[in-house]
Amino acid sequence: WSLKTERYQWWKPMKTIRIELPAYHEKQKIIAESPKYHRINIAACAVKWGKTLGCCKWLFQEAIENDGFKCVWGAPTYRQSLIAFDHIRKFIPAQFIGSQFSINKTIMRIEFLFNGSFIDFFSLDKPYNIEGNAYHRFVLDEAAKMRQEGFASVMTTLTQTRGRGWIISTPLGKNWFYHKYLIGRSNVPDYSSYNF
Repeated sequence: WSLKTERYQWWKPMKTIRIELPAYHEKQKIIAESPKYHRINIAACAVKWGKTLGCCKWLFQEAIENDGFKCVWGAPTYRQSLIAFDHIRKFIPAQFIGSQFSINKTIMRIEFLFNGSFIDFFSLDKPYNIEGNAYHRFVLDEAAKMRQEGFASVMTTLTQTRGRGWIISTPLGKNWFYHKYLIGRSNVPDYSSYNF
């Protein structure tokens, strides 16, 4: 009988849902395009450039368009990861919460019930909490303010999937973010850097 139930749900007609996202501004379009060509994308951006919102849209679209994608958002603190969580939560129309999307603020996860994808949100002040997962897409927000161990921990979660994504920040001295930015400027395979 469980086989019949699974079969019935598989053949059940799909309901089309429409979600409208805010448009990218001209330079934010690079956020949507670059990960198609490079795994690790680094963006050094001015304050209030729109890096967080642009990457929220990109990550949300990746989770919608790819069945079973595991995505992760990392930030230096809980409050900064909550900003991205709230942006993405607001993309979802209220009538779809519960039926098409599950939003769990306790574990900081948004699930896409119609395709099995999800987005986890982590504070990387304790970077080892993220290890052990296997993610397909990632964003590290305000990376210049986090320890390099946060970057290293996220990279371990991409090994199995060859995941790709963004490291975004307003520059803050010559720290690990600065050095990764220089790698992206040096034609190293899989890396690309942008300055906005």
